[in-house]
Amino acid sequence: MKDFEDAVTSAVAESEKLEIIITRNLRDFAVSPVPAMLPVDFLSIL
Repeated sequence: MKDFEDAVTSAVAESEKLEIIITRNLRDFAVSPVPAMLPVDFLSIL
């Protein structure tokens, strides 16, 4: 990952075994082992 903060977010999400990362920036999380989702999409599945 190019962005340090995104890499930290991804690493923490993976280490904590989270199911998804909620973000408005899907492109930066394309290579994350934890899938990313837009906030509006997340709210639609609640």
